[in-house]
Amino acid sequence: MQSRRFSGAIIGSLAMIALASCGGEKEPEIKFEHPTIYNASEVRTAIGEAKASLPLFWAELDDPAPDAKEFRVMVRQPAKQHDFDYIWVENIERSDEALSGEIVDNAKLLQGKRKDGDRITFAEADIYDWTYYANEGFYGQFTLRAKMDVLVSDSTDTSALDRVFHPDPLPPLRSESN
Repeated sequence: MQSRRFSGAIIGSLAMIALASCGGEKEPEIKFEHPTIYNASEVRTAIGEAKASLPLFWAELDDPAPDAKEFRVMVRQPAKQHDFDYIWVENIERSDEALSGEIVDNAKLLQGKRKDGDRITFAEADIYDWTYYANEGFYGQFTLRAKMDVLVSDSTDTSALDRVFHPDPLPPLRSESN
């Protein structure tokens, strides 16, 4: 349960930072889950990097380091307000037929009566990002890092958020970390 509050806190903190950077003007409504942000070139590049590095995530999930936890993938799914949206899924299981996992953090966006904790199935092609926590920080989170670059001004202090991410989204190779 604590991991769900933590991820929500990250998104909430990012929203507060982004809103604080707007100055005296009327604060714009910022929706991090809205798919239009995924059309930004920085975010599209981040999605490509996440997809290309997905084998590193699978390798860590299959044989996790002792301190590795909070394994999640971001999956594209049908949504209420848009044709689709991106949601985080945890407790991931893989089989020859499909992938499955439990919705975490933002089921309110999905069509139907799904809620956080519901198990869904999805294809690997529907994965747009991944993350896990190890070595006192998060690896992955390519899209959130890119959203920060797009939505947060250069003058905004993001040091609190920077402390929860490793500088490089890619984990070190196991032979390098031994």
